[in-house]
Amino acid sequence: MQSTLKMFSVSLAAAGSLFLGNVAVAADVENGGKLYTEKMCQTCHGAEANTPLAPGYPKLAGQDETYSTNQITAIKKGERTNNLSLTMVPFTTTLTDENIADIAAWIAAQPATPASK
Repeated sequence: MQSTLKMFSVSLAAAGSLFLGNVAVAADVENGGKLYTEKMCQTCHGAEANTPLAPGYPKLAGQDETYSTNQITAIKKGERTNNLSLTMVPFTTTLTDENIADIAAWIAAQPATPASK
């Protein structure tokens, strides 16, 4: 009986850790803003992610958080190499998944400005 209880407890603990391991932690928008500046994102995309340095660089403000996360991750992993993506590689190599989520959350929180004519 004691062996059965012990096995049940171990199984329950393992199942709980598997379940909790997939719980997403909310991104930190404030930290994302700090990282956006520290990682020099504003150099090409503008201080508020609305004023790109050149026409080929995208406005990021208001971009969907999941989309931004996926794009930054793909660039970091070398899966996205089109257009000017390679320019970003040196800036993304040191980012953790949490850093990427925070930056993406900050970008999504910025109000987008309409494109100029």
